[in-house]
Amino acid sequence: MQADQSQSPASALAAAALPALPRLVWVTTPADLVCIYDDDVIAVVWRDAVSALDDAVLALPAPMGRIVLDARAGALRCLGHGSLLHIVEVFALLADTADVGVRWRTARAAMCPQFHVDRVELRACLTLRGPGTELQIGGQVVSTRAGDLVVMKGTLLDSLRERGGCWHRSPPQDDGAERVVVTLDIVTPETTFGSNQ
Repeated sequence: MQADQSQSPASALAAAALPALPRLVWVTTPADLVCIYDDDVIAVVWRDAVSALDDAVLALPAPMGRIVLDARAGALRCLGHGSLLHIVEVFALLADTADVGVRWRTARAAMCPQFHVDRVELRACLTLRGPGTELQIGGQVVSTRAGDLVVMKGTLLDSLRERGGCWHRSPPQDDGAERVVVTLDIVTPETTFGSNQ
């Protein structure tokens, strides 16, 4: 068997030394979300995580302040929607935590109009109504849509303390249309729930 001579030893060494560019991965099942822990993956989008948006859920008023729920205890049943409960439970298993902070927001203007990275380990965003979260991956802006669950790495994840996490923002809302977003965070004493600080 003959060695591949198409690449010089110097270029092979240089290619091996370069870090992989961060990737966005699209998945169709919750089991595939685990790829968020791959070194070169910065975000995972579970396409159509909520395949049929329930009018009853969208009609619920946005709670004032923040709600911290024990996802494994099924406390999200108070929202009355099995799909949302399932998504919170999936995030709790993915993040290996019993405490998930659930933030429900309704807005007519972009909540976070500038690209930024959150100071968390993992954050998940689920747009229920309106345009989805925008991600900046390798210089490209990628738009998600309502029903997609976006799981993003933040700066507090051990593997990213030096490199940072996923750059993202709320999409522009020039027409004033309503956007409903549920955000999921790991709740620990070291993190401030619902904050990107």
